[in-house]
Amino acid sequence: MQNLDIWTKEQMIEQIREKAASYVPEWRFDTQFPDIGTALALVYAQMQIKTANKFSQVFLKNRIAFLNELDARLLPAVPAEGYVTFSLVNDEVEGVELSSGTIVNAHSEDEETGLINYRTLDDVYVSPVSVETIYHVCDHEDFIGRAYEYGTPWEEIPLFDLSRPNLQRHELYFSHEEALYIKEDGWIQLSFYLRGEIRVPEEILRKLADTGCAHFEYYSENGYEAFKRQKFENGTILLHKDARQPAFARTETDGTEGYFIRCAVTDMEALQNLEFARMTLRTWGSNILPDSIYANGMENNKKHYFPFGERLTNFNEVYFGCGEALCKKGAEVSLAFNLSFAKIPMDYNTENDPVKWEWIMKRSDFKSDPEYDVTIEEVLWEYYNGTGWARLFPDNRYTGIFFPDYHGDGEYKKIEFLCPKDMELLVVNSCESCYIRARIIKVNNLFKLKGSYISPIMEDTIFEYDYLGHEVEPDHIIACNNLEMERIPRAVSGQVPARPFTQTGTKNQALYLGFGMPLENGPLKILFMIKDNMDRTEHNLLWEYYGGGNWKELNVVDETKCFSKSGIVTVMGRNDFVLKRLFGREKYWLRITESGNACALKSRTGACPVIEGIHMNTTKVINVDKAGTELFRMEVYQENSRFALSDRRIIKAEVFVNEVNDLSAGEFSGLMKERRLKPVYDEAGILREAWVQWNQVEDFSESRETSRDYVLDKNEGLILFGNGRHGRIPPSSRAENIRVEYLSGGGEHTNVKENQIRQMNQEIGFINSVRNPRALAGGCNIESLHDALVRNSAKIRHQNRAITARDYEEIAMAASRNIKKVKCFSGYGIYGQKSPGAITLVVLQKDFEQERGRFSLVKDEVEAHLKDKADGNLFSAGKLAVIEPEFVELSVRAEITVSHYNAAFGVKKQVYDRLTCFFNPLTGNYHGQGWEIGQLPNNIQIKNAIGNIPELLFVRNIYISAFAEDSKGRREVDLEQIGRNRYILPVSGTHEVVIDVR
Repeated sequence: MQNLDIWTKEQMIEQIREKAASYVPEWRFDTQFPDIGTALALVYAQMQIKTANKFSQVFLKNRIAFLNELDARLLPAVPAEGYVTFSLVNDEVEGVELSSGTIVNAHSEDEETGLINYRTLDDVYVSPVSVETIYHVCDHEDFIGRAYEYGTPWEEIPLFDLSRPNLQRHELYFSHEEALYIKEDGWIQLSFYLRGEIRVPEEILRKLADTGCAHFEYYSENGYEAFKRQKFENGTILLHKDARQPAFARTETDGTEGYFIRCAVTDMEALQNLEFARMTLRTWGSNILPDSIYANGMENNKKHYFPFGERLTNFNEVYFGCGEALCKKGAEVSLAFNLSFAKIPMDYNTENDPVKWEWIMKRSDFKSDPEYDVTIEEVLWEYYNGTGWARLFPDNRYTGIFFPDYHGDGEYKKIEFLCPKDMELLVVNSCESCYIRARIIKVNNLFKLKGSYISPIMEDTIFEYDYLGHEVEPDHIIACNNLEMERIPRAVSGQVPARPFTQTGTKNQALYLGFGMPLENGPLKILFMIKDNMDRTEHNLLWEYYGGGNWKELNVVDETKCFSKSGIVTVMGRNDFVLKRLFGREKYWLRITESGNACALKSRTGACPVIEGIHMNTTKVINVDKAGTELFRMEVYQENSRFALSDRRIIKAEVFVNEVNDLSAGEFSGLMKERRLKPVYDEAGILREAWVQWNQVEDFSESRETSRDYVLDKNEGLILFGNGRHGRIPPSSRAENIRVEYLSGGGEHTNVKENQIRQMNQEIGFINSVRNPRALAGGCNIESLHDALVRNSAKIRHQNRAITARDYEEIAMAASRNIKKVKCFSGYGIYGQKSPGAITLVVLQKDFEQERGRFSLVKDEVEAHLKDKADGNLFSAGKLAVIEPEFVELSVRAEITVSHYNAAFGVKKQVYDRLTCFFNPLTGNYHGQGWEIGQLPNNIQIKNAIGNIPELLFVRNIYISAFAEDSKGRREVDLEQIGRNRYILPVSGTHEVVIDVR
């Protein structure tokens, strides 16, 4: 027969049935009710199948025997590794020194396994310090971004990424209580001086006045409002507030209340050199209506009114209130109006001057009474100074302004004065404002009984003001840079030039980490969990801390390789940490500065490093089920001796041999220098024991007769020594002279999930909790026979030399137990572009869905494994790259028809399950072996994958949406276009099933 090794019993019986019909037709050949012939055929088929199976195993047994002769072994179990984070009771207790070897435990999901032990690998100082704030800074881009703030939910932090909101502001605030109280139309002139009367250069001021570089705004009730006009003129900057714009309003800036103008810079490069020692303000306004006019205790019409009433008398007074103009202390203020007069007859009463009537009278006895004009000869102009009314003018100016010494009507009058420095607010008839008043102090013909009052009439009363020649300095000047408000004191103004617009001083990109407590003692270990966007070019980062009044370099051990992968950064605390106020926060600061271009840290997808988490007080752990020490004795001088440990699944073993009687003085000294000798002395100082550490080798093929070598069989727990020709034989002894210190453990069950490590085997200091911030991974069982056959057969073929693409794939597969498949692309670079001489290995790890962050470790293992097996020029020229696939998330909308309504739910679930399994890159596709790298399924393949579901009549339509991640995050991509990428691999997305019933 042919191909017996692949036949089944049913196939064998079918073959006998066909031949029996020709040779023994009398057999019924009914397997349910067999006759003697049929029974004989069934027995024969069973025996023949067993024989064929045994025969097919001969080749496998011969293959295994051949590999055994080559000393091929199964790879041992591998323990899981990961990180654990320790926490203290609170931040007020002292830190705790935690030595390496501390045992922590996790509860296994398998009840039979029970507790799983893990051991810390490094010393760590558990400190109460924690990261409270993180800022990303780049002066070159004039950027400050807040990446993290304590108390807010943690979000992924893209490093050296300028896409987050920019908090950097360069603003200059200045205020003046009187000069900037502007309600109506007004102009503001700004003058800047370097020293004395030397102005700031015009080219800089022109940029400051340019709205493309900076814009000036004032605060109103609606918020900050841009000025109507902003221009440069005659060495100054002019700002115009239109009368139709809202009035200045009071606001608070940096704890100071007042009327503020803000200059916001939009082009820092153009204004970074601006500096001034003194700044002055000149404001002026015209056509300002009074707030109120009160005459004789009554409010008058502002357009047309009798300032002293219709009937004149001494001490009549008129109040002119104008807060906008009269608050401008030291400014030139004018009151303008049209002045006219009205002639108002007096009321004449004859009873007051009776005529002496007689029977006969002469004409001369009837004299006419003279009439007089009652006029204002003098008025007194006054202002309120807070305690009383004071003279507005030291002389007699404008005292006779209301005397009618003219023949015309409607004369224009203007009163000009310097606004007093002690002008204060006053409430007049419930209206608070700044007031001046005119009070009549002398009236002509006041006591005449006949005549008319020549009463003045005022119309179109307006105020004007101007600080020309009396410029003032702002009350407050506040610069806002780097999220800090800094005052420029007036005491310094005019002496030392100040730069109002500054940056942090870090031209390159930098990350600032703020702590609430100083980082003291150590070693302090900080875990940075980096989202795995691999294939970044390593770049130097400078770590600094603020101490002693300046930034100092901080030596660190950076396992992240400049944030290209997850890892621990170890620092030793410093005693000279000091508080520093940055970005409006007073903290203890670490600064991580990039020494070059940020693009160097980007991956092949254009994405920047992304921090998924920062964990203080974190150290590495590894699964160790048992840590033991066993002693053996070499009884006689014997070749190829072996000693069995009491445990298997050995992770690590160190062998020490007591050679106290065999060491020469030279060997003793040399071994001590190499730190391979542990001498033991008695109380008298006499050497009693000399334990020498021997070297572990894979085999004795390269060992010499003097080589202190041994072979460790980790699976069986065996220690093997040489034969005296290849590997030294330990000396014989009457006492136990071989000491083995070992660790055992490993297996897939040690890969526990996040936060599953929750307890310690003992209480230490103020430590109250322990947890693993991410799942532990890397644990593997002993290698299967099938995998060992494939690996060792490949090793024989390529002889540890990478020549062909298949060689690279097989050698890379042997580098890590966590690799599912490898695809070699020769002649293509890391971005998929053609690159002569380049080799790119696309590696898919087994646990890529749960542990994408571990790919960096897999990459390191592959590169290290290839280091001595591939052409060295590939590494030196940067032509060899190890990357993970570019995963393409496929979401399917399937429109299907089922046979009846009751089948809808069941068919829908089966479609979901089939699509999820079909797209799985490890176990998907039709054959269950996953998808080849660079291959995406099409519509026809997807239809075939779900088309044979029972009760599903047919698939009407299939729509595929593809999504990928790049520097901007997850985005939809064109399926046809991304399908040309050589490094793609499908993963299942979110599917939608639309059901119709026939």
